[in-house]
Amino acid sequence: MTAAPSKPLQVALIGNPNTGKTTLFNRLTGLRQRVGNFPGVTVEKVVGKWHAPNGEVEFLDLPGAYSRSANSRDEAIVVEALCGRFRDIPRPDLVLCVVDASNLQRHLFLVSQLTDLGLPLILILNQWDVVEKKQIRIDLDQLAARLEIPIFPTTASKNRGIDAVKQALDQILTGGDLPHPKPIAWPDAIESATALIQDRARADSGQDLQPAEARRILFDAQPVL
Repeated sequence: MTAAPSKPLQVALIGNPNTGKTTLFNRLTGLRQRVGNFPGVTVEKVVGKWHAPNGEVEFLDLPGAYSRSANSRDEAIVVEALCGRFRDIPRPDLVLCVVDASNLQRHLFLVSQLTDLGLPLILILNQWDVVEKKQIRIDLDQLAARLEIPIFPTTASKNRGIDAVKQALDQILTGGDLPHPKPIAWPDAIESATALIQDRARADSGQDLQPAEARRILFDAQPVL
């Protein structure tokens, strides 16, 4: 699958709060930004553009979120945006997941949830200078192989690693493949429950839930032991 060069590449930035996501967004877009609100709410929506050598990239800076569970208004907006539920906001062609590289394990839960959505994904290991300072060992090649997606170390606050991210995006504009993560192999019981939730939503409200949306409903309904 490749992105159509005749229209802007739609890229959403997502990450836990305090990962430097918005700093990265600013580095990618410069001053080419516009600010508004997401439909029906007062949560700020920031969109920016980058005129790449081979086309245009439009970035959406999503609110900080810890998961797709929609436990807060910001997380609910993230879910709606990633699933293409907003009428005037196109579903992303690609997601940049920005994580704090110095606390990687804490952020991998969000990465796994994004993988389940099936959207093309690039992982940004931000705050890489902290990794180097603390001499934290991260095998980038092994991590990329396991997730089957590109991974870029960056330090957005110091403008390090940004050019490599831009180069990857520009390559997609020239017809390069969008990076799809390795699908999650769910147990048969989860797949069956997912299908039942989809059928119920279709029967009750005529809504066609994506499998990942149905699984989110399933997991949110499970009691905490």
